[in-house]
This record gives sequence, C-alpha cells and structure tokens, in this order.
Amino acid sequence: MKTRMLLVIGIAAAVLTVPTTAFAKGPTIAVITGSGLKGGGVTLRGMGEPGSGAKLGDLAEQSGLFSATFGAASDGHILPVKPSVALGAHFVVVYTIPNGDPKPAKVTMDLYPYAPGGPVSYTRPGPPVFSGQEPLAGQWFQGPTSLRDLLVSVGLPDEAALPGFIVSPQTVAPYVPPVVAAPQPVTQPQPVKTATPGPGPWIALVVVAMTVIVAVTQQLRRRRVGVAVAG
Repeated sequence: MKTRMLLVIGIAAAVLTVPTTAFAKGPTIAVITGSGLKGGGVTLRGMGEPGSGAKLGDLAEQSGLFSATFGAASDGHILPVKPSVALGAHFVVVYTIPNGDPKPAKVTMDLYPYAPGGPVSYTRPGPPVFSGQEPLAGQWFQGPTSLRDLLVSVGLPDEAALPGFIVSPQTVAPYVPPVVAAPQPVTQPQPVKTATPGPGPWIALVVVAMTVIVAVTQQLRRRRVGVAVAG
C-alpha cells in the first residue's frame, strides 16, 4: 500500500511538471490593436510554439518575441537603437504567455508592419516572463518581409512597405584621447648685463687732470719769477 501511494505521488508530480514545460514554449494569445482595425483589433489563439507552423507561432518568432523573452534565435535581427527613419503605421501587440503561475505573463510589443526593409518591432521593458529570469529589457527588432504578409493575412490593412531600408548604426570606434605634448619648460629671460666701464676712461681723466695741474703750476712759477725780476 505504501509503495503504491509513493508511485501515485510520483506520477502526479511528473504530470504537474508537464504544463510548465509546455507553457514555456510560447504564447497562447496575441491581441493586435491599432489604426484601421475594427471590432477591437485582431486576436490570434493557439499554441505559439517556435516552428509550429501556426500563425501565432510565426508571428511570435518573426516579430522577435522569442529573441526578447528567451534570447532565442528569430527570423530577423536585433537593432541596436531605434531607427531614425519613418516607420509608418503603428500597432500594439499584447502576447499572453502561460508560465505556470495562476496569472500568465503579458508582453507588450509595438509593431510597425510597413517599415522600410521589413516590419520593425519594439518589445517594451517589463517583469520577467518566468520565475528566475531577468526583467525584460527593451529591444528593437526588424523581422523578415514575410511578416508583413502574415499580418495582412490576419486582418491588418494591405499597405505597401515604405521605400528604402534601415541602416544599422556603424560600430563607433572607442574614443582615443589626443596625445598632448609635454609642456616645455618656460625659459626665464636673462637679465641684461650692463657693461661696466673699464679702467681706460679713469686713466684718461687722471692724465688730463695731471696735465692741467702741471700747466697751472708752471704758469704760477713764471709769474713769481717775473715779479722777482721786476723788483
């Protein structure tokens, strides 16, 4: 009896884990609203598993939902920033993703089906889809051109894509600061040296003075001699 009870408990535990695994594969509902849609928008229901072939699964995969929520490869490519060109008509998609909790996760996505080169989407930031995951970060994504045809087939206006294409920004080279030359030492102005007069001028003055003295002395002697003779 005890062995049978343990077996029943084990089977029940295995059964309870199956829905969580299945739920992790994709959304079960997608509601699209926006300009030109009647009756509250377009609603897709079913199993939105990757590769299922169902329209809900193709929509989730080609719009970048799996890339944004699970990091899985999708048809298209991630855009590093919001495109700078006009993207055309704007729609909103709300995905419902069962995650094993009583309340399923909701992921909101902005969708531009007629953007140049293929539909563009933006998955808005939000709480984690599954327990233990990181919160959702915003992601710009460009899907294949076939996504426009899929959206038209489920009820969106059959409008042509805008001309042109989106160019992803080039990788910016890291900033390299310019090499600044080392400052040169400031040369202090040298004081102007004033020429010091040599002994030459002084000698000349002394010679002139002595000459004058000798001449005056001789003149005085001559006068004295003349006075003596006259007396």
